[in-house]
Amino acid sequence: MSARTPEARARKAEAQRERRTRRPGYGHRTSAAREADRQAFLAVLDVPAGRSWRLEAACRDADPAPFGEPDHGESPDARRERVAQAKAICRECPVRVQCLAGALAAGDTHTVRGGMTPAERRTAAQRAAAA
Repeated sequence: MSARTPEARARKAEAQRERRTRRPGYGHRTSAAREADRQAFLAVLDVPAGRSWRLEAACRDADPAPFGEPDHGESPDARRERVAQAKAICRECPVRVQCLAGALAAGDTHTVRGGMTPAERRTAAQRAAAA
C-alpha cells in the first residue's frame, strides 16, 4: 500500500477533475458552461439576450392548450386540429424566430413553439446538420 500525503491525493483528485471537464461529451459541465453555450447559440441566431421577447408573443394572452403536450387519449384528428390552432397563432407572431430559438436552445421536446412541432424541429435540425 502506497503512503500518499494529503497534498498528493488532493493534486491527483484535481488532475482527475480537470481531465473529466475537458473530455467532450463527458457530462460534467457546469451550469455556467451550459449557459455560455446557450448564449453563444442565441448570438449566432441574432436573438437578443433575456426574455423580453415573450412580452410581444402572440400567444401571450391566448389559450395555452393548443401549444401543450398531447393528451394520451387524443385522437389523431384532434391532435391535428390542436396543432393547426397553435400554428395559426404562431404565423401571426412577431417574435416567432426568437420563440423557435428558445425551443431549440431549451431542447423542448413536447410543445408547439415557434410554429413548429417537436418532430418538425428535429427534422429541421437534422437537415441543417446535414447541409
